[in-house]
Amino acid sequence: MDGGRVGTKGLLKKEITENKEKYHHGDLRRAILDCACQHLRYDGTDSLSLRAIAREIGVSATAPYRHFESKNALFAGIATLGLEILESKLEGVRSIAAEDPSDSLVNMGVVYLQFAHKHSEKYQLMLDSSMLDSMEYPALMDARARAFKLLVGAILDEQRAGLYRSESVEKLAAVVWAGFHGAASLVQLATPRVPESYETPAATAVKYLGEDLREVVINIVKAIEA
Repeated sequence: MDGGRVGTKGLLKKEITENKEKYHHGDLRRAILDCACQHLRYDGTDSLSLRAIAREIGVSATAPYRHFESKNALFAGIATLGLEILESKLEGVRSIAAEDPSDSLVNMGVVYLQFAHKHSEKYQLMLDSSMLDSMEYPALMDARARAFKLLVGAILDEQRAGLYRSESVEKLAAVVWAGFHGAASLVQLATPRVPESYETPAATAVKYLGEDLREVVINIVKAIEA
């Protein structure tokens, strides 16, 4: 018997039960989103449908359509939820760094990489335009803009302190964001496919990206230092 598979099914069953409890407490929209996230995490997009979600959380087949008119709308909802969670975490870093911003961007980067790992199914939808057309969903576009504004604000604070180059803040933010996203994406794409015992330069590099988060972020941020 495949012990890992049994463990995964057990986790999914536990989380489905928690979703039903959320629904019975009156939060159907969040129960739908959380159930969909669990499906994406364990089974991918192919088996995901609004009707399947309705069955699992114990509501009528049409109930989810009151919140999401299509599968794409559901994907947009998941991406928006992910951005809102990330925004909250980044704001927490910014509030702590209000008096001393010198380490704010590095701490934000660590939070970003941690979020991408913990919420991998949300992270993919947040940035993958092949999954949905984000221009059709203003709430998603607004959430994306707010999260990016926090990154820009941290760079501006440290730029004024003379720590970063005196160039366009959008250009510096693009460089940093590309570094954060590249590190997160490499770990997501490679980790499930590379055995722990597999030792090659590429495997060692991916392991470093997934384990030494603060050092990874510091090296990324060095690219915009004055």
